[in-house]
Amino acid sequence: MDSTRNKVCGETSCVFSTSTSDTKERSASMRKLAIAIVVVLCILFMTIEVVGGIKANSLAILTDEAHLKKWCLFMSFTFGQ
Repeated sequence: MDSTRNKVCGETSCVFSTSTSDTKERSASMRKLAIAIVVVLCILFMTIEVVGGIKANSLAILTDEAHLKKWCLFMSFTFGQ
């Protein structure tokens, strides 16, 4: 059985893959994108906490930032998988 389907896109033929290897690759790519978004958000919140902690002279906020830094580091380790 052929692993591609042909469709007509305008005047040209479009080929859509239905193979499982393409699906797995796309799924892995989407997972990496999701992790990248989470890491970027973590870094953004971490930066806001540093600025807020220094401005408020709050050790609790700076400690929370250090805790968030640890989670951000652990999440970034999952990129290699």
